[in-house]
Amino acid sequence: MSSTKKIIVITNSFLLAAGVESLALEIRGLLVDEVFSGSEKKLCEKVLLKKPDLIIIDPVSLGEHLIPTLRTLREEPETLIAGLVSESMK
Repeated sequence: MSSTKKIIVITNSFLLAAGVESLALEIRGLLVDEVFSGSEKKLCEKVLLKKPDLIIIDPVSLGEHLIPTLRTLREEPETLIAGLVSESMK
């Protein structure tokens, strides 16, 4: 079992991704493995192939695909999912 926890970030916001990566560098044992955009084709498949420990999702980036994506990603029992909003949701 690896002591490094892999994080996947799903966002269209460069600043949000850079901020999460910067924070992960400050905490021993965290690694941002990859950043995906919310509009990426076959997003769920790509994310689950990485076998992340934590998925950080910007709900705004997924738009109308948020609920189906979350349902699919929740099927992975060892993976935690957190939402992080990069802008005001109106």
